[in-house]
Amino acid sequence: MRLGKVSVSVLALVALGALVSGCLVIKGQPEAKQIKKDEVRVKIKICASNPDDPADCPAGNKGAVGEESGTLRVLAGLRVPKGTKVPKKVNANQVDLALSKDADYKRDLNQVAPKGNKYKWFGYSGIGDFTVDSPDARVKFILELPRKFDKKNFKYRPVVGWAQVDAPRDCGANPYEFQGSVIDGDGRICINSPSENETQKNLKVKIKKD
Repeated sequence: MRLGKVSVSVLALVALGALVSGCLVIKGQPEAKQIKKDEVRVKIKICASNPDDPADCPAGNKGAVGEESGTLRVLAGLRVPKGTKVPKKVNANQVDLALSKDADYKRDLNQVAPKGNKYKWFGYSGIGDFTVDSPDARVKFILELPRKFDKKNFKYRPVVGWAQVDAPRDCGANPYEFQGSVIDGDGRICINSPSENETQKNLKVKIKKD
């Protein structure tokens, strides 16, 4: 893991901090609801960490780099039971952000993030502009249950990460650790929110089949 060039001056680091500051996290608890016999809607809010007001938007696994954010690649992952059908693209409310399926991010999450034998990850990414004063990006996923789904609960886990626009979607060995260098323009963290302990646990929504 490279954290930057130690020879760079403090002033240069401060100037570059504005490029990737206020890391992206999930705000509050995700929400899920069964909306049709075979469909579940999962909603999350994405915000830029506010070091001056963590109650408004908390720090993620990397913390906040600075007081302002910029143009970032938003990474959103979703762990669901195998056989679940997910949308190809989702648009966020309140901000200009479209998330499309990202095969690289999906692959890395399935390789290095916990999932279990009965679950798999899907990955999405999109470019957005974020500041601590921006409204929350409200994203909802409409999921189709696996065929012949007979469980009482549908279990899922959303995560959010971020990357500089030209950075690869390479999670490294640990998806909760920052990879690359902000200075070199390849900084990224695959799971900045929630914490590792929370990510290991599934959320669930009750399913009625009648």
